[in-house]
Amino acid sequence: MFEAKPWWQSKGVIGGLISLIAPLAAMAGFTLDTSAQSALTDLTLQGVSLLGGVFSIYGRIAATRRVA
Repeated sequence: MFEAKPWWQSKGVIGGLISLIAPLAAMAGFTLDTSAQSALTDLTLQGVSLLGGVFSIYGRIAATRRVA
């Protein structure tokens, strides 16, 4: 566990953000049980991974210089 990763790839951070959002959703009339929060965390992480892949491919295609 010596490798660092960006904050948005951390399940702890994503889960914490969703836990902060859940009470706001409840105030607005939406309810999220723990299984829904877990599913939302997993879906968010998959979305972040997808965006990372898209941006890395786009970055390589849009690059004007080759990799040395």
